[in-house]
Amino acid sequence: MLKRKLSYIIFFFIFLFTTSIIKGQVSPEVQAPKKLTGNWNGIRTTLVNNGVNIETIYTGEIVSNLSGGISNRSEYLDVIDLMLDVNLDDLIHWKGANFYTDILGIHGKNPSDYIGDFQGVSNIAASNSWKIYEIWMQQNLWENKFSVLMGMYDLNSEFDVLESAGLFINSSFGMGAEFAQSGKNGPSTFPATAMTFRIKTQINEHFCFQTAILDGVPDDAKNSWGLNSIINKQEGALLTSEIIFTTENKTVKRFQNQSRRKRYLRRGLRFNKNRKFLGRSNQSNRRSRKPGRRYNKQNRALFNTTKQVYSKIAIGGWYYTSDFNYIESGNLALYQGSWGIYGLWEKTVFTKKEKIQQGLSLFLRLGISDRHINQVDTYCGSGLVYSGIFSKLYQDQIGLAVAAAHNSDNFKSNLLINGETLDSWEINFELSYRAEINEWCSIQPDVQYIFNPGFNPTLKNAVVFGTRLEICF
Repeated sequence: MLKRKLSYIIFFFIFLFTTSIIKGQVSPEVQAPKKLTGNWNGIRTTLVNNGVNIETIYTGEIVSNLSGGISNRSEYLDVIDLMLDVNLDDLIHWKGANFYTDILGIHGKNPSDYIGDFQGVSNIAASNSWKIYEIWMQQNLWENKFSVLMGMYDLNSEFDVLESAGLFINSSFGMGAEFAQSGKNGPSTFPATAMTFRIKTQINEHFCFQTAILDGVPDDAKNSWGLNSIINKQEGALLTSEIIFTTENKTVKRFQNQSRRKRYLRRGLRFNKNRKFLGRSNQSNRRSRKPGRRYNKQNRALFNTTKQVYSKIAIGGWYYTSDFNYIESGNLALYQGSWGIYGLWEKTVFTKKEKIQQGLSLFLRLGISDRHINQVDTYCGSGLVYSGIFSKLYQDQIGLAVAAAHNSDNFKSNLLINGETLDSWEINFELSYRAEINEWCSIQPDVQYIFNPGFNPTLKNAVVFGTRLEICF
């Protein structure tokens, strides 16, 4: 109880401090972005101009289950990101090459343990650890029309990504639930990534195609630093491809006030395939959208970016080469492979002529997966986000979204053999507001309402309130 009260007090005083400096700000379009630790007497600018970008991002949140679920209680959890992004073209004149690494420090309990939901109310929840989360090299060729990447890589940094859905905290608004709980331990995403080889090509100004082969079982249980992943015949591989179509309507120069940490989505910790009904699972994976793979020199120097007002349609698919155990008619058998297909759509509906960064965006995601292997065989997520509500804030957003995960009939039938039952759907409604108080701090209150938490007919619908704080050092 004392820990929870202290956490609320800290959030309150940080909020007062950051909002007190809003008055008298210069227009963000003419400012250079600031971090909490400043410019290090010019060292940070010198590093950035030479292709080296170092950031530390702290993300903490309080999540409270107000009613329903398993029990009514609160939990504080946080993540520290230590990120290094090196443009080797600027540093050593290695044209088109980029190196990136991200070290994570994770703390706190998973709030889903006392809420009982399946999809994950917090996308930063994971087991306590320090680990190397991503470390990869990328080589761009032919004027950046073709790209090759190799290393420990978050699949959800480029695949199954909706920019508009980045506001929301529930895990399913990142990678869809049917994809995130696939395989023997989930795909290569937060909090455990896998060895990956990815290629990407820009077919023309509107079409992009990308494909990747990844270790089929990203598992950090044997090595707390998460570097034990290797593609082999026993664990199999995950094959995934995606084709993306975008149309740009217009562009606008916009101050880069979002931290790189917030420009991607954390997918959080979902239950894995071995989860027992009414029980807890072992560690599983899921997470996020990563920073852009190319950090242009002019953007680093000016600290601004071009915000694209656009529409996007993407179709993707994935396949595991492994054999999976499944039960049919009470008999244990092997099933070759597992697959899934998903589709994404998002569109900027309108913007204000006098202030183009204000406007409304919509998104929709649909996905299906192999019902013989996966508990969730169908997922649907949709929402709307309005940006630029208060002019005194650099960038704020408010949004409402719904995520619905469906239990496969095969999974439900297997439970009936043991006398257990499940509901068909878990549906999550989320209302969230995020305000960038200044260049280095944002705060985000969030409310979620969950129908049928964990598909469990014995649990009442849950009401969850949370507040997230993000600081860029």
